[in-house]
Amino acid sequence: MVTQNIVVTVLNTVLTFLLTIPSNTCAQSCSKPGQKAWLQRHNFNMLTEFEYITPADKNRNIQTAAINLMPGIEFMADQRISIAIHAGIAATSAWGTITQWNSNFQDVDYPANAFGAGPAYLLGFGVYLTPKLLVAFESSAAIILYNTHFPPGGDIYNFMLRKGLMLSFQAGKNCTFTLGGRFMHVSNGQGLNPHNPAYEGWGLHAGVQTLFLR
Repeated sequence: MVTQNIVVTVLNTVLTFLLTIPSNTCAQSCSKPGQKAWLQRHNFNMLTEFEYITPADKNRNIQTAAINLMPGIEFMADQRISIAIHAGIAATSAWGTITQWNSNFQDVDYPANAFGAGPAYLLGFGVYLTPKLLVAFESSAAIILYNTHFPPGGDIYNFMLRKGLMLSFQAGKNCTFTLGGRFMHVSNGQGLNPHNPAYEGWGLHAGVQTLFLR
């Protein structure tokens, strides 16, 4: 609950700050001479990201850590608007317990520990507040294959859906640091039944983008 409150507070603060930024803050400094106004390629980069998610439901007391490795491309639209597309791999480790009924309809806590990996993509829409500072809304999805049926009663695969806000700061010519909050939903997509013990969580992520081509 504490992590969830922190994430919500951070997101509200960022949104409030964004709404106070004048529309011409970065109109000239983020554009290049002769650049057209709509959807010009800005750079290619590699996103390396770590995230930690805490459970949103006490009956799904599962903590999740993940590493995302995603090469991607950033476009500039209308001079200060950023559109980023990344695709790569997500590796995740989850541990904790899940509360489910047994054959006598009694609540039982089952261990829920697994490791998995799979293809992932991330789509971000952002605004440059200054030439080096970007705030963006991002959404991502991954298909994760696990080393066991996870959570207990489920399958060996899950869809991992995430969304949140991210701040990025350009620290050098070819290096940008990222920090943000994220909501996560994990489900195998088999509907509302005992074979789909979905779980959700809130958390934080941090990473670095390495520029390798403009």
